[in-house]
Amino acid sequence: MRAPANAARPGCAREHLAQDYTGAVRLGRRPQEGYYLQAQFHSLHARRGAKKAICAIAASILTSVYHMLRVGTFYHDLGANHFQRHSPKYQAACLAGQIASLGFECTLTPAPDQAVRV
Repeated sequence: MRAPANAARPGCAREHLAQDYTGAVRLGRRPQEGYYLQAQFHSLHARRGAKKAICAIAASILTSVYHMLRVGTFYHDLGANHFQRHSPKYQAACLAGQIASLGFECTLTPAPDQAVRV
């Protein structure tokens, strides 16, 4: 005999938990500036789509909550520019690669008055 459609299933609690966290992520999609999770969402949304980005952000929230509860610390936001922060040497190498892919040749030499710190 088959169970009624409204009977509790084993995965039912997980589905409700997932709905709660995806709702929290959707609230985070509002146009607020300067948050790490927002930058992560926009980065993933551009490559993978909205649904996968929401699930990834929900996983990030769960991971950070777990670590905060385990260690006993507060949430420290890394900032929206976390993904753009690179060392000047790395950034120069990326830009030189882009110039080379356009068919130009360039050499990188640091300016004498502004030495690049690595």
